[in-house]
Amino acid sequence: MTTPSGVQMVPLGQIGHLTAGEALSSTDYRFVKSSTSEDHKALACSTGEEAIGVRINSPADDLPVDIVILGTAKLTIGSGGCTAGDKLKSDGNAAGVTASTTADYYCAKALQDASEDDVIEVLLVNGFITT
Repeated sequence: MTTPSGVQMVPLGQIGHLTAGEALSSTDYRFVKSSTSEDHKALACSTGEEAIGVRINSPADDLPVDIVILGTAKLTIGSGGCTAGDKLKSDGNAAGVTASTTADYYCAKALQDASEDDVIEVLLVNGFITT
């Protein structure tokens, strides 16, 4: 998008790209992390892992992964659903579940209520539950 003065605007929901380090073809809108190896490939998050963003496509191994890294994104919700305002962490399937235990690392905040397997809008934020 360009403003009337010709300035190029970058929308919220900024998309980054990595190469898939594994087949990510199960479903879209899941948390991803960067591998710790030198190649920094995108991998699905496991339970409670720190995410770098939410993937919006489902590539096979070694193909490009589109990752929302800033702003808002769609996210698949896991077991137990969520309520608007809940802080969300990754479950074992890289879906979002409510973070509520001290020292839980969260990666997003729910912007609406949802049931398991719903895809909702979230705000990408990072932090730890401290109390």
